[in-house]
Amino acid sequence: MLRWRHDSPPPLRRARHHRRPRPRRVLPPAPRPRVPRGRRPAARRRALDTSVPDAAALTAARDRALELGATQLHDRFDDPEEPLYVLADPDGHPFCIFVA
Repeated sequence: MLRWRHDSPPPLRRARHHRRPRPRRVLPPAPRPRVPRGRRPAARRRALDTSVPDAAALTAARDRALELGATQLHDRFDDPEEPLYVLADPDGHPFCIFVA
C-alpha cells in the first residue's frame, strides 16, 4: 500500500473513463422468402395438409386459417368424395384442409 505524507501531493490515480452507450443497430426488414422456381418446384417445397373429422370442423378450420392471414385458393367443400379447401399462407405457400 502506498503511503504519502500530507504535505506532499497524493499518488496518481488512473482516470475512470465512462463508456458511451453504443448506438443500437437497426436492421432493415428481411425480404419475403421466394418460392423456388424451376422444372419441379413442387418437389422443392413441403406442404402442410391438415385433416379434420367432419364438415363442420372443416369450415371452422378454414375460418380460423383465414383469420390468421391465409387466403383461399380453391373451394371443394361440395365434393361428396373428399371435401377440402386449398389455402395459401401469408408467404404464398399452399396447403390443404380436408375431411378424413
